Amino acid sequence: MADGASGPGPHAVRGGGGNELDLSKVFPVHRTWGGSRTDSRGGGSKGSPAGSSNGSSSGGSNGGSSKGGSGAATGKPRKVSGSPKVRGEDGAHPGPPDIQGHVTPGQVPPGSLDLAELVSRETVQGAKYNSTVLPKGFPFLICPVQGTYSYSDSYGAPRYTGGYHPHAGVDIFADQGTPIAAPFDGYVSRDPNTLGGNAVEVKGAQGYVYMAHLVAYGITDRYVKAGTVVGFVGNTGDAQGTSFHDHFEWHPDAVAPYDRQISGTNGAVDPFPYLQVVCPPTER
Repeated sequence: MADGASGPGPHAVRGGGGNELDLSKVFPVHRTWGGSRTDSRGGGSKGSPAGSSNGSSSGGSNGGSSKGGSGAATGKPRKVSGSPKVRGEDGAHPGPPDIQGHVTPGQVPPGSLDLAELVSRETVQGAKYNSTVLPKGFPFLICPVQGTYSYSDSYGAPRYTGGYHPHAGVDIFADQGTPIAAPFDGYVSRDPNTLGGNAVEVKGAQGYVYMAHLVAYGITDRYVKAGTVVGFVGNTGDAQGTSFHDHFEWHPDAVAPYDRQISGTNGAVDPFPYLQVVCPPTER
């Protein structure tokens, strides 16, 4: 069985919907309705794009906004008085102001490093906020996958590509090109290999995480803050032909008594309990 072949499973944790990043602070916002066109870089007004919450990135544990008021989690359009009719090419109804332009689903636009730097402006702030509300010493400050995700506790599951070995982490499934963020402050380095494909390692104060199958790299080979985009979800390595996902491993320097650890995982422990805190299920 190749990594990612089984998918997240019927009882997977599913979240991220409604917590989309508010990039109106970094992208020009064009109002093309009402007979005029203006550009702005502001956020936090009633005209924020869908998924934002008064321009704040501090509401959700994954660094997105909380209860974004856009109905993004349910697919219902946001009702804004006097708003123009927005074409629903991607199924969205953002309301004014409408951000012009689009990225083709399933693709990472050219210049992934530039995109990583832009997205990191939001996600780093989300991690910074989370550090004020999470318990002191909690290893992760932000969900490593910054988008709609699903995952199950696949730690220890059998894998046979390259010979039998237990799964050393958890697969977080998401659309190709979804940003992958460093879950804590640390030095990030590239670690491409046959099984993991494009992969990164982030070494922090309490240990390191290994994240694999990236379609493209983000900000690497330097010390980064939690929330920095270090890559984008893909299915490279032994995951080719399977669902796009981030293979996520947690290797703590000191294994806690409550950590689940099995032999053959190179010192990794089950990250599932920790991920449930920073990558929670979507509220219903």
